[in-house]
Parts: sequence; structure tokens; C-alpha cells
Amino acid sequence: AVTKNLASHHGYPINAGQELLALGAANIVGSCFSCYPVTGSFSRSAVANTTGAQTQLAGVITALGMLLVLLFLTPMFYYLP
Repeated sequence: AVTKNLASHHGYPINAGQELLALGAANIVGSCFSCYPVTGSFSRSAVANTTGAQTQLAGVITALGMLLVLLFLTPMFYYLP
């Protein structure tokens, strides 16, 4: 639903079958290497669209922010249940 909404909002075509095939292929290859299952990150796509992200750099910046939090602020979360 989010994919169709984003595609109609921005005016680009989508092929749901191609997306499903890509996710399935990634899961089959990943199962040979004990990987986590692959899914589409609809909530992250919706947030990135709402905040005005234009490129994949937004995901890189988010990952770096999470890495910094995990490296330097983890002791602050020690006593949380």
C-alpha cells in the first residue's frame, strides 16, 4: 500500500511482481548463508518521504546516527527495563 501511494504521489510506475520476485530471490539466496529474511521497509520509506529525502544518502545518515548512539550512549540505557 505504501509503495503504491508513493508511486502515485511522485508519478512513477511500479511493478509489484518485480518487487516480489526481487524480495523472494533475496530470501532464497540469503537462506543459503543464514541471513535474516528480507522485507520492504515501508515505515522507513514513509518517514523518508515525509521528511523530504531524495536519495539513499538519508539511509546512510540514519545508519551512522544509530551507530553513534550505540557506540556512545549505550551505557545510558543500561538500567532501562
